[in-house]
Amino acid sequence: MADDIKLTVDISGANKKILDFTASKKEKIKNAVIKSALNIQRNAKRECPVDTGALRNSINVSFESDYDAFVSAEMPYAAYVEYGTKNMEAQPYMRPAAEAEVAKLKSEIEND
Repeated sequence: MADDIKLTVDISGANKKILDFTASKKEKIKNAVIKSALNIQRNAKRECPVDTGALRNSINVSFESDYDAFVSAEMPYAAYVEYGTKNMEAQPYMRPAAEAEVAKLKSEIEND
């Protein structure tokens, strides 16, 4: 959907570097990505404003590969709630959830 809120955390060159990692390091990164995506989903649902609950219930995780996860809100008005409009103040729920997880993800991947 065009109005989905999608956040991608890009670590430049990461996919190329991952090819050189050991199997156990690759598994650790995969598990860290899964954990972070689920944490973002959980926290976004917790912070999401609720009227009918439809927006909160539409927040889902999809995994494109072992190292790519997407957390998105599927309701057509999701972006309006996140970013606001000229008639409505923003009520961010996705960005804060993702921003809180980025440092944790990087730390978990970098620490052995």
